[in-house]
Amino acid sequence: MYLPDCKIKFVGVRVPKEVRRSIEKLVAVTKNSVPSDSSLCLRLVRGPKELAGSAVTGILSVVSLSSRFEARASGLEPMQVVNSVNKELMKQVKRWIRHRDFNSVAP
Repeated sequence: MYLPDCKIKFVGVRVPKEVRRSIEKLVAVTKNSVPSDSSLCLRLVRGPKELAGSAVTGILSVVSLSSRFEARASGLEPMQVVNSVNKELMKQVKRWIRHRDFNSVAP
């Protein structure tokens, strides 16, 4: 399970349970490098096919940190954390694309 203050939002795309669980596990690990009082919000949004290089209608593309995030406390700038999380999520998405047909779960 992901930490209680780590909010995950799936917007515009229905996500299979196994994919959702993988994201939650990834976020739980990533969350260790983010201050505990911050709120990490991941959004799964509909995006252009060319971004993923495959005929999919949904990709992980937005990671945002709430205003409660204190970069000074962690020694990291908010965008460093965002870019780091996004990079890991995109690696996961590319793995799923090779084995799943996302068109079958998109609205």
